[in-house]
Amino acid sequence: MMSVDSLYAELGVDFQPNDRQIFLQELADVAYAYKTPLGSEAKTKNDSNRLIELVAELGREVAEFSPKLAIVPLRKKLFADLHLKIPPYIANLLKRFHFYLVDFPITLFPKPGWGFERLECRVEFNPDHSSTERPVAYQIFPHEEWQDIINAWQDLTVGLDENFEFKADSAQPTEQLLNLSPPAKAAIELKMAGKAGLILGPFNHYVRRPKILSRGRGNVKVMWRLEGEEKIMQTEPRLGVVLQVPKHVSRIDAIGALAVFRNFHFFTSELRDVLDFLSKPAKNFLKSGAPGTDKKLWNDIVAGF
Repeated sequence: MMSVDSLYAELGVDFQPNDRQIFLQELADVAYAYKTPLGSEAKTKNDSNRLIELVAELGREVAEFSPKLAIVPLRKKLFADLHLKIPPYIANLLKRFHFYLVDFPITLFPKPGWGFERLECRVEFNPDHSSTERPVAYQIFPHEEWQDIINAWQDLTVGLDENFEFKADSAQPTEQLLNLSPPAKAAIELKMAGKAGLILGPFNHYVRRPKILSRGRGNVKVMWRLEGEEKIMQTEPRLGVVLQVPKHVSRIDAIGALAVFRNFHFFTSELRDVLDFLSKPAKNFLKSGAPGTDKKLWNDIVAGF
């Protein structure tokens, strides 16, 4: 059975979230005691002060899940309120399954001016239940099929259409489409909401210019990797799942694990000078970009619906 600790281990980090402050305190202690026979005393003092300031800023960074998930049930009433006919395929699914839009809000607060280069996130549903009790991801966002669209159209907002699929909001301004190539325009038009528009949304699911890798449609576990040349600096990226739940399942628990990384070259030359004075775990932590991590268990997420 999958536990939140097992899911966290899949991120490939060899420390727990609370260990981050321990490593930073070790770096602070080394910075205070930093002495070198090379260079002037003034330079040594300035290098030490810069390290201490760096530690303080890293200690204020935040990378964490929201303790509460945003959940919207997807029911026949959505169609009735909009005077829309339910597509036959969806009508058939609704006889056997409940559907929910589940958002996983993430708060990122990086060191000023730095941002993060990569975000890894994994979530899983009813990890300790039998296979017949486990919901699956019907749709996920962002998915790599959106990558070129997101790169071409900044601040893109999306919602759900009548097929419970993520679509671009057709009501938003389209001036940005004018200078795009025909293939890019075609890709965006394919992802635009149809005549029925959005039955839910639009939502601020937009992500700023990352490379996207995601897996999990039709599975009980969903994985995202967002990375790219531009720093991931958005304070609250929202990762979305349309969850498909067998009607006999009344309780859904979810677990999640995340990690955000930056490249080591962002750190100062002074930091490289003191690496040899750090323990191996602290050294590995810094060389991997002083990642921020979090893991969370959300119990009975659809209670009350």
